[in-house]
Amino acid sequence: MRPPLRLWFIVVGLLLAPNDVSVSGELDLISPIDVPGEWRKLESEYRTQVDDLREKRKERGEKAQSVNEKLDAIDFAKVSEQAKQDMDEGLRDMGESLGDAFTEYMSGPGKRSNVLETGRILLTETLPAFEQVLDAEYAEVDMQFEMEQLQSELSGYENEMKDFDKKIADLELNADLSKKVAETYEQQLNDTKTKTKEIVFKLVETSRAVKAVAQEKHDTIPPGWLACTCPNDHAGLGRLIKGVRYHEPGHTCPAH
Repeated sequence: MRPPLRLWFIVVGLLLAPNDVSVSGELDLISPIDVPGEWRKLESEYRTQVDDLREKRKERGEKAQSVNEKLDAIDFAKVSEQAKQDMDEGLRDMGESLGDAFTEYMSGPGKRSNVLETGRILLTETLPAFEQVLDAEYAEVDMQFEMEQLQSELSGYENEMKDFDKKIADLELNADLSKKVAETYEQQLNDTKTKTKEIVFKLVETSRAVKAVAQEKHDTIPPGWLACTCPNDHAGLGRLIKGVRYHEPGHTCPAH
């Protein structure tokens, strides 16, 4: 990423010429591109990514808070008590309606009017009461299922936020490193204006060392990370290292 400083010599041999040979030369310390500016730009890109991730994390946090509020609002004891009341009421209504239907039918067995009235009682009174009994019977089960669903949703948001936190931390480290490299370049470039050519060459060596460290850090696979065999499915996980996507264990890939 970092181009070396451009050294232009009118007379080649400034470094190799014998001491008794007079050599005139011109040293141009202007870099062909704004190297510190490029590192500043890279830092800005990292900061922008951090801001985007923070916004996404905030969104997940708000959703997690909403799910938490739903979980807190669930009163299992109250649901159980209400289910018992509904069950008793449904059984009572069902018994009464069945009694009414039986009485109606027996008051005129086979008569069309009695059969129709018996059917009406069964459909409009007995059946709703029976459905109420069933709802009451499964109320606690349904509530438990809803709680598990909410807990699963909450766990998903929490895991996403953890992933965001790790990515944010990594990007912030990269941004800080880019800033330090830019500051180092700026300071060194200022120093070279007044220092000897030895300082210039030292600057080049230091720059290469910084680049090597940065490259090594970027190309190092974090401990425990795995090469992804389904990058299309896991496009949002981990990061690309030398063209291969790596991510933390725990995300299932077909080959893992």
